[in-house]
Amino acid sequence: MKLNLFGIPLFFILFAFVGTIFGLVSIGMQWHDFKIIQTGIKTTGIVSDYRISSDGNRAPVVKFQGPDSLLTYFSATYSSPPAYKIGEKVKIWYTPDHPENVVMSGFERWFMPIFFAVFFLIFGGIGYGGILFNYVRNREQKRLLLSGTAVQAT
Repeated sequence: MKLNLFGIPLFFILFAFVGTIFGLVSIGMQWHDFKIIQTGIKTTGIVSDYRISSDGNRAPVVKFQGPDSLLTYFSATYSSPPAYKIGEKVKIWYTPDHPENVVMSGFERWFMPIFFAVFFLIFGGIGYGGILFNYVRNREQKRLLLSGTAVQAT
């Protein structure tokens, strides 16, 4: 027995819902970064070290000049090979009232939003594609029942 909601299999509804969540997270991350870039202070930071995960991936540690002192930003985006070299200069944006809110240019800025956007495309494509397919099929069946001609065949 298939689980249906308004003639649409629950499978497609769940995939569309999960895909929508991924899409909203991606947009939210981009919006957050966009606001910091538009209203924050732009400066240059220098990759001073790496944080190393248990599986050997590396995330950059960046030092930059804040409003009153030298600040350290610990990236949460690990990669192998590392996305930045020690000593490399990177663009940094931060909010003056909360210098811990940092956006770093390059790989880190785009990786997670794109990651969630890809899952939005996969889950949303399956979910919304299935919903659209079922909608068109159900509409066609109703049209044929109302205006079609019955054909007797053996």
